[in-house]
Amino acid sequence: MAQVDENHLYRDFCLRKNYPLEPSVKQALKNASVTGDFDVSGHPLGIETCEAIAYVLAKSDNLVTLNFTDCMLNPTCLNIIFEALISSKNIKELNLYGNNITTHVTVRLGKLLAHNSSIKTLILKWNNMGVSLDSFSTFCSGLKENQTLENLDLRNNQISQQSAKEIADALRVNTSLKHLDLRWNSIQNEGAEELLKSLEENQTLMTLQLRGNFVHREILIAIEECLKNHVSVLKMSTDHVVKTEILINHIKSLEETKTKQLTKITEAANKHMKEAEKRLSEIMEENRTMQKQIGTLEEQVFTYKTKHKNEKQRAEALEEAIKEREASIKEQMTNYQNTIEKLQKSLQMKELEQLKQVNTTQEKISNEKEVIIKLENDLAIEKQTCMNLRSELAQLKSQYDTKTKHLEENYEMDKKIWQKKYQELEAATESKIEKIRTLSSEKQQSLENTIMELTERQSNKVLLINDRIERMKQEKRMIEEQLQSAQGTVVQLQRENSSLISQVAEPARKLTSLLEELSNEKMQNQQLKHEKMEERKSREILQNEYETSKKEIMSLKSMYNNQEMHFEQEIKDMRHRCKHLEAKLEERERKIANIRVFYLVAMASLVSFCSLSYLSSF
Repeated sequence: MAQVDENHLYRDFCLRKNYPLEPSVKQALKNASVTGDFDVSGHPLGIETCEAIAYVLAKSDNLVTLNFTDCMLNPTCLNIIFEALISSKNIKELNLYGNNITTHVTVRLGKLLAHNSSIKTLILKWNNMGVSLDSFSTFCSGLKENQTLENLDLRNNQISQQSAKEIADALRVNTSLKHLDLRWNSIQNEGAEELLKSLEENQTLMTLQLRGNFVHREILIAIEECLKNHVSVLKMSTDHVVKTEILINHIKSLEETKTKQLTKITEAANKHMKEAEKRLSEIMEENRTMQKQIGTLEEQVFTYKTKHKNEKQRAEALEEAIKEREASIKEQMTNYQNTIEKLQKSLQMKELEQLKQVNTTQEKISNEKEVIIKLENDLAIEKQTCMNLRSELAQLKSQYDTKTKHLEENYEMDKKIWQKKYQELEAATESKIEKIRTLSSEKQQSLENTIMELTERQSNKVLLINDRIERMKQEKRMIEEQLQSAQGTVVQLQRENSSLISQVAEPARKLTSLLEELSNEKMQNQQLKHEKMEERKSREILQNEYETSKKEIMSLKSMYNNQEMHFEQEIKDMRHRCKHLEAKLEERERKIANIRVFYLVAMASLVSFCSLSYLSSF
């Protein structure tokens, strides 16, 4: 398709312009479609043919080499071809051998070199470019700007002394030219020396041919030596470039492997962190259930305390009632003794007057004595019952005090244990947070938040325990206040009993009522004893419930401790994995550092070798 396109381009252009078709050009385009070399050497070309060739050059991408040797191109033809080549990016070689290039064409060549970025070989031998110094200086200025030309052939171009200096100035700037042929020109020693000086600044030129000029042999030898150094330096630089490319590729491969490993490590760490977070959420859920169970147990303990408090209040009320009864009986006895004394006095005073009534009074006295004996017996029995009730109350008080002490001691022990666990957990969480922060900032933040929540919950637990202590103290104060109020009620009952005894005017009538009251009190005492037995049973039941709740709390604590141990083991495993990964990363960094050191040593040795070779050249 490329052959057909280029021939069609040429034919269409010639038909459009009514230009004749050149068989040599057609054959050259046919060959160029296969090899890329457009060769019309030895065939004279006119302006029309050059316009057609320029059109094909502008449209084609297949042409690489142009050979116009001995085509007798006039300046107009050359300008047409140069215009097409300025924007070309495919032509690598241009041969203008033997085309009588002079002043104007030399200027156009300089502009072509300044703008073209594809030509690497330019053959200009057997022309007249050095005739005009001004035009040749513009050519050299284009050579300065060009950065792609590698081979330049200027043989037999009448290059003079001054033109050689212009070439030397161009060589000081140009960094792409490798081969320059100046044979069979008019260059003398000064021009050759300028070229030699320019080679001190130009490190890319490898060959410079000056044979057939007016130059001493020593200068030619110096130029050859300088070029040999250039060749060695260029070879070393190419070797260095190859080595640096190899090292760069190796470093890139290492970096890629390192990045892959880092991505794998980060993925594994993220996965482990997610598992740890999931495990933490499960532990938190279990802690919530445990807290709910503890709350229910605390409610049971609170109900037990309220029942115990009510029992204590009942016992205190019984004690107060007993005390009131004792006081009332004592007052009755004193009043009765007073009445007996009054009666005895009245009897002694009225013995003479009431001799007739002695028998009757004696009988009454004997009856009254019997009643008194009965009352005293009843009083002794009541005193014994009161003593028994007091002893029972003392036992109940001692049991209550021991139980409260035991509960307070257990509470203090639990508080110390929880505080110690809280401190240990806080220290462990702080160390864990410090170590996890070094791994990754984002994932470590989530762990810190969870640990902070745990610590806050522990602190909330401690605060709840302190609140419970305060509540218990307040309940104790309330119980003491109730005791004081109960004592006040006892005093009031004693006063009521004294008022009742004072109202007894007739001892005989009141004795029967007292006996009835004593029987009623006995019944009440029996009822109270029965209630005490029931209260003891309820206390035992509550004590059993309290023990079971304690056991449940201890089991929950052990479960919580086991979960904490498991979580700490998981964190230790994570730390071990992180350390292993850090060791791997350090080993990779050591390898990269060794490669960098090797690269720096190679660079230093290369620089030292270049400096030594440069000094040896002088």
